[in-house]
Amino acid sequence: MVAGLLIVVYAMIPFFMIFERRKPKAREIVLVAMMTALTVTAHLLFHVTIPIEIGTAMVIISGISLGPEAGFLVGALARFVCNFYQGSGPYTPWQMFSWGMMGLLAGILYRIGVLGSVGTEGADREGKRKKPVRLCVFGFLCGFLYGWIMDLYYIVGWVDPINWKTVAAAYASSFVF
Repeated sequence: MVAGLLIVVYAMIPFFMIFERRKPKAREIVLVAMMTALTVTAHLLFHVTIPIEIGTAMVIISGISLGPEAGFLVGALARFVCNFYQGSGPYTPWQMFSWGMMGLLAGILYRIGVLGSVGTEGADREGKRKKPVRLCVFGFLCGFLYGWIMDLYYIVGWVDPINWKTVAAAYASSFVF
């Protein structure tokens, strides 16, 4: 469990260092802090009232609009703060890494054009906009990405013995979630 925790913490350090090394301006830091606060607020509000993961959508929006590094920071920090309210444990760094990776991937995929022209095209003559199908598919797949990373936490921390059968059973049992 300790080894898995250290691996995840050490995996997050480069992303924080990249953001700090490029010397962000105060306006960018405030924007990251505001998006983090909005993500936490939206996640906690909707998690209590309606069981939807609006926090994941906010992290993806942050990655697209602010860039990959800021998307990672918003995701990691928002999950960290959410766990103050929802309870934290040895899974917290894994959740931080999962949400951070969603923001990072969204920013990278948007920059290289995989997610399409989200929000940059105007309406057609009938007033309709193109549907962001690729973005919706990416959001759907992010749910699986989050689950796969959290399954890895479960396998590293709780499965004994670790072999192909137990790993396959852990991933198969979580597929429904």
